[in-house]
Amino acid sequence: MSAAREGLLAVQAESRLLSPAYTLADLRPAILGVVYKALEEFVYKQNATQPLSKLPPELLAEVFSYLNDANRASVSLVSRTWNDILFTSPDIWRTVDVEQKKPGMVQKILSFSGSCIISLDVLIDGNNWREITSCLTESLYRCVSLSLSIGSGFPRDDKEAGKAVADAMSYPAPRLQRFRLFDHLGAFCRGYDDGDFHLFSDTAPQLNLVKLHTNIDAFRHSAGAFQHVKKVLFSPSDDLTPAHIRQMCELFVSAVEFSVEVDDASQEIRDADEGSISLPASVTQLAAVANNDISGAEALLRLFPNTNSIPWVCISLNQKAVTSQIDQAFERIGSGLHPYQAIRLETSSSKGEYNLHLYPDAINLDDMANLADGAAVRQRCIVDVHHSVSFAPLGIFEHVTKLYIGEFAVNVGDPIPPIPNVLHLTVFAVKPLFQQTDGHKGVFVLPSADSSEFGSQRQRPFLCPKLKTLCLATRTGTIWSADVQSVATRLAPEMICEFVDAYLEFEASKLESITIRGIDILQHDAESVARMLDLAVSFEIESRNLDWTCEFNRLLTWH
Repeated sequence: MSAAREGLLAVQAESRLLSPAYTLADLRPAILGVVYKALEEFVYKQNATQPLSKLPPELLAEVFSYLNDANRASVSLVSRTWNDILFTSPDIWRTVDVEQKKPGMVQKILSFSGSCIISLDVLIDGNNWREITSCLTESLYRCVSLSLSIGSGFPRDDKEAGKAVADAMSYPAPRLQRFRLFDHLGAFCRGYDDGDFHLFSDTAPQLNLVKLHTNIDAFRHSAGAFQHVKKVLFSPSDDLTPAHIRQMCELFVSAVEFSVEVDDASQEIRDADEGSISLPASVTQLAAVANNDISGAEALLRLFPNTNSIPWVCISLNQKAVTSQIDQAFERIGSGLHPYQAIRLETSSSKGEYNLHLYPDAINLDDMANLADGAAVRQRCIVDVHHSVSFAPLGIFEHVTKLYIGEFAVNVGDPIPPIPNVLHLTVFAVKPLFQQTDGHKGVFVLPSADSSEFGSQRQRPFLCPKLKTLCLATRTGTIWSADVQSVATRLAPEMICEFVDAYLEFEASKLESITIRGIDILQHDAESVARMLDLAVSFEIESRNLDWTCEFNRLLTWH
């Protein structure tokens, strides 16, 4: 109990650190705002203990690294000292988003970064392809992350431009860990003769994650660059065929997490022989991303033999999927039918639809590949619910043992379907950006369970008799972002007590543990804090956000 109180005091101390009393009084409000947010991110990321005005230059440089390019330029105008820190600290410029920049600005920004490692997010179009290819040629060797988008304005039929981009990508990338190519035009590598192009000169020993939306045939001689890749997402720039899948399997021989977007599956996929394509033996997680057609995803999965031996097989759907297809998928999962054991949905939160992810319980285990009894794993599921699920099939959560639910998933008068076997409940608080405008809709400010608004059928929205642990958290960002929040979500002890007492119905006298992650606990009187700490046998507070599932979930998106 004392450790929990110390943790609470630590969170409160961090909040006091951000008081305007510690900031420089002569800063213009607009500049102060961006630095203020950056300092908050720095505090939660680095556990800083010094106010802004007393930070030494090297730590102030760390704060500035959280700003975008435009805000860095504004900060440079505050004082000569800040200007010198900005332009003599290469590490500040290690993340560069060059989607929209004036001519010559990209090269100037990269010059600020010196020779330090960098992450680049690049949009190439008809106006900047010469400048961008020159920058890539000079800086590819020090990239740890490269996101390359070929825009609609790129001269698709200009072989010189296509070859220039490919030439820039032909240099070794010894530090590169993440590579994303979004080429909806299929323009990449145009102008090369057969056999000429070798991505990264077949030298990318640290490359671990690859996302390709392009003509896969452009990489037919680039297996050397992909030989160490463990995580891959592929979508063709035209209709998906069995030939595309075979090429993927030949290129990514070490893949562990293997996902294919099958939105435009050709008839060849549907007509191909079952089990006709062999996946790399290393694959333990397989997903078909079917944006609007579940039948195409099922047809794709049938191409692979022995999917039953893969620990985790998933279909991912988005808002285009119709409710009947979603219900069909859930029915198959519930009955244990193949070809998949999990489903991930990104659907509208409007009435009649719902937004949730359903995973086997094994998704959070460190060693999925060594699971001996896959059938037993499928009997236990994890569900991640973002928005209203009041219209989901009534028995959808029947076998769920871990439930990850967004604050907006529960509506007044529309409790979620019963969760009789859930042991671990995580509630994600609304993001700080929306807390002021939409926080009144969230679960932490719903009327109490005694209110008539819940109706007479159920007194509490969460019927979870076996519940043992509760976590209140905020989410992390994506793999292409800094994984930090601009500000922290804030809850009062009374709000947490109200949630546990009024909205949860469980058999035990108190919970085994409650964990608060990435949420500021507002300062209140000692009695309120003591009541909150007494809700569970164990109480923990952590400043970092919760990465609720494995990175494979983020692999299924193009960001």
